[in-house]
Amino acid sequence: MKIVTVIGARPQFISGLMDDLFKWAGASELNPIIKACVLHYEIETVHPFPDGNGRIGRLWQSVILCRYNELFRSMPIETLVHANQQRYYEAIEMSRRENSSTAFIEFMLEMILRTMDEFGSNDGLHQIKKEYIRDLTKGAKEMLAAILKDRGPDSIIAAGSLVETVNRSDSAIRNRLKELTDAGILTAYGNNKGRRYVLNKNVLL
Repeated sequence: MKIVTVIGARPQFISGLMDDLFKWAGASELNPIIKACVLHYEIETVHPFPDGNGRIGRLWQSVILCRYNELFRSMPIETLVHANQQRYYEAIEMSRRENSSTAFIEFMLEMILRTMDEFGSNDGLHQIKKEYIRDLTKGAKEMLAAILKDRGPDSIIAAGSLVETVNRSDSAIRNRLKELTDAGILTAYGNNKGRRYVLNKNVLL
């Protein structure tokens, strides 16, 4: 189905254009990542609201991406788009001049890819639900990332085994393990030097 849009559509056409757009999005078998970018651009082009069209476009893009893969729920794509706001508007204008969404799609794919790269390599915590790590200290996040990287989610963890991995003192390690336990990310059992920790599976995406 071909979607015909007008830059800043006249009010009498907006309802029909938006109805057609969402019918297309619901029926299209296009790759969801591309579809999310197209829907974003078309909302910007129809311009159904006096203000906030970009936010609405990005919202619907996020909805499609999150339905496609849960990992997108924790990826700050919006942050990177905001940091490249001038390029964002330039991509929209180029697509409008060329009467093709290609330039905008290429820009958004770059933002998505860069976010995925940074998200995957920055802290290694992409498999943990965001609400569990939001308030952790930097040290606790580093500890958790090291545990996941070197041992995996099914490992039994002893404080002493982490000394070389994270290059911190025994007391610092125990403090960070306590923080992760208090946050509900780890469960501790045993006492003193015999204490061991396991990752709570409900924190995983």
